[in-house]
Amino acid sequence: MEFDSKKLERSLNEAFATNDLQLICRAIDTAVLQSSGPTDIAWAAGIDRVTFYRNFRHVGPRGPRLATMIKVLRALGLQLVVETQAEVSQRTLKGEPAKRGSANKRNRKAAAMARRFTSALRTGEVDSLSKVYTDMLRAQENIAEFASKTVVVRESLYRVFSRHPTPQFGTLVSVFNRIQLQFAVRSLPHKSLFQA
Repeated sequence: MEFDSKKLERSLNEAFATNDLQLICRAIDTAVLQSSGPTDIAWAAGIDRVTFYRNFRHVGPRGPRLATMIKVLRALGLQLVVETQAEVSQRTLKGEPAKRGSANKRNRKAAAMARRFTSALRTGEVDSLSKVYTDMLRAQENIAEFASKTVVVRESLYRVFSRHPTPQFGTLVSVFNRIQLQFAVRSLPHKSLFQA
């Protein structure tokens, strides 16, 4: 079967647009099966096959670590990016006019934050990502209210990056959803090991 990277990108972005961790991980598992299989992707990602299965087939409440997600997506020839939910809606509903007024101001702030997160993800440095995350938290007017709408308790919000080298992917999905951001994927500039 020929590997269609554009179709893969579209199907994974549809899953990411739901902000449903289970659906995202199932879509990645399906993509891996359609590419070269779990053994080859796990090897290319530098993880063992058991880790792949545990993270993408038997998904826990917070899913894989961010680093694992990035490695698997790169093995598929994709990079993780951050977009605003408004950008995703615009792309999905093609031609819908942008909102005016204060919503537009919020969208500009969210777009600036999405660009900062995407830049930090491209560097691959946890310190860069942690700094953008901390800046985003400091910009919140009411951190207790913010925390109540995520899966992270208030006391843990600032420790998301300090507990482990990289946070759980599901934690970031929840936090991003609260600030109108979400993950998406884009094709890497160069082909992965498994693309023709």
